[in-house]
Amino acid sequence: MDHLDEALVRLAPTGPEYRGGLSNHGPMVVEALVRLGAAETIPGWVSGYLPKLEDGPSRGDRIADWRAALGDRRRIGGWTAYFTERLAEAPWREVLTEWWPRLTPAWPPARRTA
Repeated sequence: MDHLDEALVRLAPTGPEYRGGLSNHGPMVVEALVRLGAAETIPGWVSGYLPKLEDGPSRGDRIADWRAALGDRRRIGGWTAYFTERLAEAPWREVLTEWWPRLTPAWPPARRTA
C-alpha cells in the first residue's frame, strides 16, 4: 500500500470536522503532498493531524426525504450512510450525475435575454 492509500485508510474513520467546526482537510492535504513530490512526509503528517480530528458521525436516521435533510448538520451520519449505499448500487459518475443538479440548484446560471 502506498503512502496515499495508507493515509486515506487512517483518515477514513474520522469526521468531517475537527476542533468544533473547522473542516477536516486531511484527505486533500495528503493528495497534495503526493502531487508535490513529498509523499514520504505523509505518515508523519497524518500522525500529527489525527489527534486533532473528531470521530466520524454516527449513522443517525435514514435519509428518506432528501430535500428535508439538506443543510441539517445533525444528519451528516445519515448522509454518509446514504451515499455509501448509493455508491455500492451505482457507479460514482451516475451518482454524481444524479446529485450535482440537486446540490447546485442555481447552476447553470440563467441566461439573460436582451
